[in-house]
Amino acid sequence: MRRIVIIILICAMCINLCFCKKTDETYKYDKKSQLFVEGYEDVEKTIVDKYGDYIYLELIQDDVNKDVDFRLILKGAYTQNEGVSQNIPLYMIVEDIRVLLNDYMSSNTDSLLATLLCDYRGHISLYMWVESTHYKLLYEVINGGVFDTGYICEPRFVTYSEIDLSQTPYYTTDEEFAEKMFDYIAQTGEDIIAVDTAIWNSGMVDDSSEEWKERIYSKFPLVVERYEKSDSDNESS
Repeated sequence: MRRIVIIILICAMCINLCFCKKTDETYKYDKKSQLFVEGYEDVEKTIVDKYGDYIYLELIQDDVNKDVDFRLILKGAYTQNEGVSQNIPLYMIVEDIRVLLNDYMSSNTDSLLATLLCDYRGHISLYMWVESTHYKLLYEVINGGVFDTGYICEPRFVTYSEIDLSQTPYYTTDEEFAEKMFDYIAQTGEDIIAVDTAIWNSGMVDDSSEEWKERIYSKFPLVVERYEKSDSDNESS
């Protein structure tokens, strides 16, 4: 009997240690002090003032590959809070920050960010830490698009290049999430030139159908214009 009790106690301790480790990992960015990168402090602080309760901002400038990445890492205060994630959907965070950065560059044309994005590829990347194993990229927005003519570089974030909601907590999305997401983005997305319609969340929508793509594209004037031009060019050739 004593041996059984000891075994039970050991198992309970192991479970508790595993739970604590997972909790610590889940909330590790909640506990991390926000750092700011020289030359970007003003725009970084604007982002953190608005969404710092829910994301940790990690700015990475890679001069070798000419990349600037605004990495938004979701905190446990967001992923583990059903009320917060429903009231402030993932797409709201990304689109609001996209607009914020574009407005900042329009008002500060000589800023480091606006200057670099004439030559660098810029990213807004929203990540989630998944089960203490790896980072999952949920959204990526870039400052141009890849077309037949090559990469278009400009100091504005105008392309939703990836949307992947396959590993988000179940309560952060529902059957209407995709429609609500694109409707919200479209409110301020008149400058968007390309948008990913394959949202990678099985069962939410049939995102492979042409009807779905056309319905989403119709919400964004510049996307429609791009595809109409592409069709016209194909017909003339």
